Amino acid sequence: MNKHAKRLTRRTFLSNSAAVGIGAAFYSRASSQAAAALEKTELRIGAAITAAVFLPVYLAANQTWKAEGLNASLASFRGDPELAQALVGDSVDIALVPGDTIVSMVNAKSDCIGFYAGFNAADFAWVANPSIKSWNDTKGTSVAITSYGALTDQIARYMLKKQGLAALTDVQIIAGGPPASMFQLLKAGRAQSAILAPPFVARAKSEGFTVLGTQAEIVGPQWPKEVFVARKKFIEENPRTLEALLRAHVSAIRLLNSDSAIATSTLVQTLKFTPEVAQATYEEIRASYDESGNLPQPNSMASFWNVMKESGKVTEAWPNSAILDDRFIRTFSSWAPKR
Repeated sequence: MNKHAKRLTRRTFLSNSAAVGIGAAFYSRASSQAAAALEKTELRIGAAITAAVFLPVYLAANQTWKAEGLNASLASFRGDPELAQALVGDSVDIALVPGDTIVSMVNAKSDCIGFYAGFNAADFAWVANPSIKSWNDTKGTSVAITSYGALTDQIARYMLKKQGLAALTDVQIIAGGPPASMFQLLKAGRAQSAILAPPFVARAKSEGFTVLGTQAEIVGPQWPKEVFVARKKFIEENPRTLEALLRAHVSAIRLLNSDSAIATSTLVQTLKFTPEVAQATYEEIRASYDESGNLPQPNSMASFWNVMKESGKVTEAWPNSAILDDRFIRTFSSWAPKR
């Protein structure tokens, strides 16, 4: 079994030493040549949780980092706050966190900022017990989120308000842990609904649960779900290293789109999905990645800032530059792999 198939934990890192031959076709130079120009070849990269949204990162770890001269490691944490603390404390060099976490980091006066986006899926859904057929039926029930203050919490409260319902008064909010745990809470009846993402939305629907509404429909069609973030000093001191990382990332997205077999196999190995669930998840998420690293479209960013205002994190919308240093996006054509 490929060692990247192991469950990721804070102490279990995925090296890229097992890159397989299929990835080599995407590159025209050896990894040793690529490494020669880099300021830093050893990178510690953190993801907030283990989830399907990180498929391009898992593919890069297996397929494309090494060819760019990177000896990188990937670790999964127990949520965005823990990963943000690790980044500020220099336990990782680069973190993948959602846009709302960057807002919190800016508010905390940290010196961290996003430098590449493009994970723009708005893929959460409000999934309820089969007996619940309408929003009005949720009164007096509970909804599971990952943790208080997390994105699922903010999305749940915003969706309730859109339906004229009040969090904690009409609907109780309970912390359910990782997505798989929330799904189990829902199935066991310990929560009457949950905020779920792929593949659990499709699995819940297949088992007769009700989808009351989706993030894409109620909040906005896109969302800054994950963003590459680093300390500003690190970005300034390691531009060629970050270009190599992003070149590997772009190649992984292209591989994802061109080879469904290797993409679904990665989901099976890394997340322990069945082949059927992996295929369904792949079809759901494959179109949500923007290789150019852009934040969502302006109308979706306006929705994002509305949620941030509702949560009390901001009083008005910020410019994109407040959360994203776009230097690598602006220079994409100069460093990106040629087609």
